[in-house]
Amino acid sequence: MRRLLATAAAVLTVTVAAPAHAGSWSAPDPAGDATSYAWDPEPEPCGTYTATRHDVGDLRRLSVRHGRDDVVLTTVMAGYDEVRYASVTFSIRTERRAWTLDVDRFRGRLEAVLFHDDRPETDEVDECGAAGWVSFGLRCDRLSPSADRASGRIRVVLPRSCLRDPRWVRAGVESFAGLGGGVQVLDAWEPRSRRDDDPLTPTYGPRVRRAGAAR
Repeated sequence: MRRLLATAAAVLTVTVAAPAHAGSWSAPDPAGDATSYAWDPEPEPCGTYTATRHDVGDLRRLSVRHGRDDVVLTTVMAGYDEVRYASVTFSIRTERRAWTLDVDRFRGRLEAVLFHDDRPETDEVDECGAAGWVSFGLRCDRLSPSADRASGRIRVVLPRSCLRDPRWVRAGVESFAGLGGGVQVLDAWEPRSRRDDDPLTPTYGPRVRRAGAAR
């Protein structure tokens, strides 16, 4: 079970339209757009957030490989070996529904859990832009995460059967990294640094069809 909170300080995202790709797709993320936020309770009721840019915890790339049996999701985080803990959330869209896949590293342990993406609608946020919800992890045999601390590469092999054998997938990624001293850094894959006013809508890349599948 998990509880997520989207606030005015959350990384804001936008859905990206692009042509479909066969088998694999990869795209960079702009460097230097990872951000931490300091909150001041004034003015009420929502207070004020002040953003600070960070190099450590900065996402640099998102890649998708859609094979016969598995979907492989990969991202790269700058300074991954320097953060105390890191949480990477891949957003996944298929022709049937949306999913999220969390990959968490805490105290040297790496864990991956797949969820249905049941986040609320954008009109359900409060006056300060916050919304909370609860999701339950799904069973997914052979789900396999890995991470290389030196390169910052975080990779997950996700069986297609856990996504109901989709014809295509779209993916995005967001991250949450703890640097110590209470500093928490957020970032998201965002082509051309585009943002909108909806913190609950993931950024998705283009459709990636299964390798060898007919158009």
